[in-house]
Amino acid sequence: MELLTRAEAAERSGINPDTFSSYVARGQAPEPAQRVGRTPLWAAADIDTWLARRPGQGSRTSERARRRAATRRPVSQEMCHGGTSGEGHINGPNREGRSHE
Repeated sequence: MELLTRAEAAERSGINPDTFSSYVARGQAPEPAQRVGRTPLWAAADIDTWLARRPGQGSRTSERARRRAATRRPVSQEMCHGGTSGEGHINGPNREGRSHE
């Protein structure tokens, strides 16, 4: 079994060692497989499995946008197109009542 230090596990993951430690403390990264004295060591296979299951960059932002979109109320056709007269719509009549076309 290949064992990795915190710095090696972080480098393999492509993140800062302090960020990796934060992930471990919050339960977002694997716990060390063993300790040698006070030094935690991670199994390379555990890190690789975690990386394969980990969401990609920006997932948090994407998740936030998905939740926002799910809670938005649909906009009515009248609001989008200014009702039946077309007023307020970009392709509707201008202030003088003439069409833009």
